[in-house]
Amino acid sequence: MSGRRRMTLDELARAVRAHDLQERLARRLNRPIAQVAALLESKLRQVPVTLELLADIDLVGKRLLEIGAGPGLASIFLKANGYDITAIEPALSGFDEYAVYHEELIRTLGHDDLTLLVIGAEELDSAIHGLFDVIFSHNVLEHVPQLDEAFAAMCGVLKPGGVMVHMCVNYNFPYEPHFSIPLIPGWPKLTEIVLPRRIRDSQLWQCLNFIDAGQVRALCKRNGLQVGFAPGLLHAQLVRIQEDPTFGARHHGALLKIISRMLRLTGLFEMLRHLPPVAVSPMRFVAAKLPPTP
Repeated sequence: MSGRRRMTLDELARAVRAHDLQERLARRLNRPIAQVAALLESKLRQVPVTLELLADIDLVGKRLLEIGAGPGLASIFLKANGYDITAIEPALSGFDEYAVYHEELIRTLGHDDLTLLVIGAEELDSAIHGLFDVIFSHNVLEHVPQLDEAFAAMCGVLKPGGVMVHMCVNYNFPYEPHFSIPLIPGWPKLTEIVLPRRIRDSQLWQCLNFIDAGQVRALCKRNGLQVGFAPGLLHAQLVRIQEDPTFGARHHGALLKIISRMLRLTGLFEMLRHLPPVAVSPMRFVAAKLPPTP
């Protein structure tokens, strides 16, 4: 890590909430400034959660790759603090808005030396992009259309001894967090039969691949990775619903919020910490690529 002055999360928040940045974005995107501010606030609140994914991994001197960086706040923050990071955001090739957000954030925060790859993860190639020590994503894998190919490509650019850290929905748990709806257990995709057309025809619903822990295990085995799942994430998610007003507002009246209240009333809330991590959502998993044996 370089010796430049570190950026704090408070400094990042002040820059992102600056009126002139939000005004420029609103003007370029022809959007109400309140809508721009809401999206930025949502992405800003995700940065500490993304950083927490990496909290127990030594990043010093490592080459990092963020999959699905969106407007790039987490990658920009890591770059500002001296880490060697590359970001991928394939949405930039089809959705100009993230490109605009990224440009204006770089203009405001600096660090235009951040490498941004406008490709899908399945297009990663070690001959072109090199190898990475740490590959990570937050709430991205459930949206990857060619998951098998993307996973193999990520593994292909992962150094021996490197790790992938991902947090995403686990559809073993019959709940869809983007729409806050219950799912048919075991066959989540079939839920669309009873869904309103506005949901089942939406771009968001159509892009979901309904990834689950069993699929993750199979992908890791196929690509020679050792995988482990972190416990207690459902408990942490429900705590966040209660303590984070913005996040909680997205789940107002939702099934998870109702379950959380019921469990608290019955004194069973803490039992969530001990549920098998492969059976609950979200899931955080670490997949390690072992170095070759001598």
